Amino acid sequence: MLFAGLTQGLTSFGFALIAVPFLSMRLPISEVVPMVVILCLGTNLLVLSQTYRSVEFRKIGLLVVSSLVAAPLGTLALLYVVPETIKTVVGVVIIGVSLTMLTGRRFPVRSERLALVPIGMLSGFLNGS
Repeated sequence: MLFAGLTQGLTSFGFALIAVPFLSMRLPISEVVPMVVILCLGTNLLVLSQTYRSVEFRKIGLLVVSSLVAAPLGTLALLYVVPETIKTVVGVVIIGVSLTMLTGRRFPVRSERLALVPIGMLSGFLNGS
């Protein structure tokens, strides 16, 4: 947890990426997710308190709203889907995104506002699950 918090503090992301795999080896995923969400909220609020002047709240509003809409769906998935399936899907998504970033592949975005909705929904769903 200390390493996850250090990663979050240094990079502004990654707490869950570090904490969930290690905690899920010892605890049920249905307990790990709420614990990590609460701890992430604390570290994110700390980072936000130090950087709020540079945050463009109007620009990220649609992202946040769409994320909040999809988060309950992710929580429902956590309750009704077999944990191994959730772990596999999240692992595949992380590997896919990582490989895409490593190859330097870019996807042109015609409408930034339109692109924020599916990205926010995916983020909310994964955060909820």
